[in-house]
Amino acid sequence: MGMLSSVLYGMIAFQVINKQIRKASSNDSKKTLSFNGKLDVRQNINGRLRIYSDFFKVEEQSHNIAIQLSKVDGIENVGFNSTIGSMLIIYNPEKIKGDLLISAIIRLTGIDNEISNDTSLISKEIRLAHNSLNYGILEKTKGLVDINTMIPIIFILLALREYMRTKSLGSPKPITLLYWAYNTLGLGRPVI
Repeated sequence: MGMLSSVLYGMIAFQVINKQIRKASSNDSKKTLSFNGKLDVRQNINGRLRIYSDFFKVEEQSHNIAIQLSKVDGIENVGFNSTIGSMLIIYNPEKIKGDLLISAIIRLTGIDNEISNDTSLISKEIRLAHNSLNYGILEKTKGLVDINTMIPIIFILLALREYMRTKSLGSPKPITLLYWAYNTLGLGRPVI
């Protein structure tokens, strides 16, 4: 479950970051791409990426990221300057994309939660409650079922019961509308 949620979270973060990257690159190529002031991409030319962040001012943190990035196929050199908080990555653009590197660095620094401002406070609170409830269900059922499988099963059973009772599909019931609201809020499974 943890691996799957990490992958899904990474995909969502990558989409948000890609949207910001495309928006910034469509404006002016000389402008700095900034993620809420937490991380600034000052140079992203094929094969060369320079990023500034206060995160890189802590030498141990920069060193750990440099080690992790240097293991990636296509990255030729990773250097950092903890005095000014910059990191320079030399990479092969035929093997890896600069946007993907930016996304990976944002994830590695842990600032992805801080820069994601596309979500309202109410939506964040609903997701927090959803995650807490999901964790409780997983604990109770010892990992057998989670909320994303339990809710559709309940809806199917209710729909079958209603059909057996009325022998009609009828119009949407309040429970159907709740289900639609649940999916609209993005709490259900992603549609592929």
